[in-house]
Amino acid sequence: MIDALSKTLIALLDAAWKTMLANVGSFREVAVPSPMLTVTPLTTGAVLTWVLPAPVQVIESPD
Repeated sequence: MIDALSKTLIALLDAAWKTMLANVGSFREVAVPSPMLTVTPLTTGAVLTWVLPAPVQVIESPD
């Protein structure tokens, strides 16, 4: 079960990353194919925030 969850999370992050790259420079908020994942733009990049009852994980994109 953990392995399947890891693969699902990796697939979601990969899809979100590709969506962000496709829209970088022109987006304010990007909808990704998951109700729990949002992409928020910052000054030099973007942060993928895993949205649960409390935020558990924030991943900064490389510069």
